[in-house]
Amino acid sequence: MTTIRVGHETRLETRIGELTLPSPLIAAAGSVGLGERLDGRMTPAGLGAVVTRTITRRPVPDISRPSVPVASGCLVPLEPGNPGLDGCLERLPALRRWAEGRPVLVSIAPETAEEAADMTLRLEASGLADGLELQVTGSLLVAGRRSGAAEAAAYLGELVAAVSEAGALPVWVRLPAWAPGLSELAVAAESAGASALVVADPPRGMVCHAATGRVTEGVVVGPAIRPIMRRLVWEVS
Repeated sequence: MTTIRVGHETRLETRIGELTLPSPLIAAAGSVGLGERLDGRMTPAGLGAVVTRTITRRPVPDISRPSVPVASGCLVPLEPGNPGLDGCLERLPALRRWAEGRPVLVSIAPETAEEAADMTLRLEASGLADGLELQVTGSLLVAGRRSGAAEAAAYLGELVAAVSEAGALPVWVRLPAWAPGLSELAVAAESAGASALVVADPPRGMVCHAATGRVTEGVVVGPAIRPIMRRLVWEVS
């Protein structure tokens, strides 16, 4: 990160891989969606880049499930819906206008290496993405029967290579923190062509509603997970 002082003004310029950001503050995946919920509520002032909500190749129905407040954060329901790649491409022009020239990265969650390559090609051809964030969850690695650390790292390398070789867009890889061998996964992603590593998927949690007996599962976000993420960054570095 480069800090430039001009008079009393401090400018922060950050380079991550091939991308130069006006500041190190990034709107992480999901925080601004695809721009559809902004409605003038916030501006991109101070941001260095924007990452979209995570999308799949095909649409996933959105089941309205509100977040649940917990101590020092909230529990966000698992697997929210998304409009798929086609819907994302329709919404990206408006999000780019809102971003006012800041890099916009599209977060993708392919199920196979072939799907990863296809999504990459279409996004690059559209000219609407400045980079990609590849989300690889621990459940995807397990579903691919790559539950051991070495197998999971090899499979992650295949997915990252498929994206890197399909196009020229920078690829950030969001690591699945709760899969085995986080350090091995990081090395595999970097070796396969990742421009940067995103550490990491939030931890999973659960809330039990005493009055109804209902259980809500999701991921925990907020200040409560800061020490956990700091430990994971230390492990990867």
